[in-house]
Amino acid sequence: MALSIQSRLQLPSGIQLYIALALFSAAATLASFLIQGRIGFSLWDEGYLWYGTQRVLAGEVPLRDFMAYDPARYYFSAAVLGLRGDYGIVSLRIAAFIFQGLGLFLALVVLARSWDKPDAFSMLIASAIIVLWMFLQYKSFDFTPSIAIIVALAYLIERPSARRCFITGVVVGLAALFGRNHGLYGVIGCIAAIGCLGVFSRSAGKLFQNIFWWGVGVFVGYLPMLLALAFVPGMASSLIEGIRFVMECQCTNLATPIPWPWRTVPGIAPYILTDPAALVVFRVVLGSFFIALPLLGVFGIGYSAFSWLKKKEVPPAAAAASFLAIPYAHYSFSRADTAHLSLGIFPLIIGLLTIFSGKSAKVRIGVAVALFCATLIVVGPFQPRVMSSIAKWKKVEVGRDTMRTDPWTAHNLELLSALDKKYCPNGDSFLAVPFWPGAYAAFERKSPVWEIYALFPRNDEFQQMEIARIKEAAPAFALILDLPLDSRDDLRFQNTHPLIDRYIKENFDLVDEPLAVKPFYVYKARYTGR
Repeated sequence: MALSIQSRLQLPSGIQLYIALALFSAAATLASFLIQGRIGFSLWDEGYLWYGTQRVLAGEVPLRDFMAYDPARYYFSAAVLGLRGDYGIVSLRIAAFIFQGLGLFLALVVLARSWDKPDAFSMLIASAIIVLWMFLQYKSFDFTPSIAIIVALAYLIERPSARRCFITGVVVGLAALFGRNHGLYGVIGCIAAIGCLGVFSRSAGKLFQNIFWWGVGVFVGYLPMLLALAFVPGMASSLIEGIRFVMECQCTNLATPIPWPWRTVPGIAPYILTDPAALVVFRVVLGSFFIALPLLGVFGIGYSAFSWLKKKEVPPAAAAASFLAIPYAHYSFSRADTAHLSLGIFPLIIGLLTIFSGKSAKVRIGVAVALFCATLIVVGPFQPRVMSSIAKWKKVEVGRDTMRTDPWTAHNLELLSALDKKYCPNGDSFLAVPFWPGAYAAFERKSPVWEIYALFPRNDEFQQMEIARIKEAAPAFALILDLPLDSRDDLRFQNTHPLIDRYIKENFDLVDEPLAVKPFYVYKARYTGR
């Protein structure tokens, strides 16, 4: 049945193929937005992007003026919000979905170039897999760069040349504008691939030439950031300080136990999944993905090197995915949960969908269907529409937009709205710590502090600088979320930022608010008179 469908739905070739893939990607992305573009909201990570985008529109510079990711995602989002003339969360979602559509298109292009006689049926399954893994819409600025690097490296491996090395380098440089980690992963994967091609294949005599032109491409792609570092006052020092802080912490995220298939990790499963048998299946499949990602790198690189040595062809996309699988595994293993797995999964997804490209359509469709089923088991329960339907989420105002969110987030937004009306009737500043940047974005306020996501301990000098900013901003109230992340008391705000915590408690008065139950503590500024 599948083969008969496949034969009837043969895709066109040439430029018509790319037009068809572009239209299909746009339609799939639009459908995804219409289904769940107004469902779910995170005051934490999504708020981090939303707040930064608003501040860019206000003329501030990421990293220098506020804690931020690398700048490109903010300027892309700000361009979309500016065109719409709206600073709301739905406009931000539109920007993210546009970028997600670009990622889907690039993934389908590399699959179409890898498959013998690509067909609409296979593309439909592949699209469903890719879109399902993109369940964190605001992370499209991480999904798409990873896919773009895979596509570019596959383009290089397909027929190595100075021109293709340069183009691949440009893509890696551009990806680094959205995240330094993407630049690092791209550098590691590309250098390894170019080196193996030089040692084991026909391009051995051009190894250093290829590396040179690839490096020139990286420089050109990253040039906007280099210019900003050179000419935007304070930008370079902010970037250096950020790198120094990461080196001091010796981590990029809070590590969690790796959910191997044979291991039970508390809190790893979605809360809507309660059936014991379903939980076992979820944990086994999730753990299998964590095993498969680095294994693809190890065996894929070995197979590619051996094949090149024997002058045999290797599917370029499968080889590119293999060289990038181990670098991107770092992203997934840095905090081993489903969300972070999704951020590094695309080398595995594209690798599995292309490694059998030389096989029959029956094998290809079988692999795609099996991967779709595994994907559905792991990320299906995390889809906003699914969670909203099962847990009966509530409608709530998020800034200027109406969204449907989980009860916890809805309560938090109601609390913030009540506090804002009571203590900030004139649009005064407020302080929400340690990790609610979305609170400022929802009310279109500037944070009194630079560090809008206070996750790791800070030294006394940094805290004194933040206290000076609080004094200058004179917030009307302070809201402390006294939450031990990962059940670690050392990560409570009072332990990671003791000087700021003491300043708040010595200069603000603790007040009782009906909605502010533990772990929330509300402090009213003494100088407001309210």
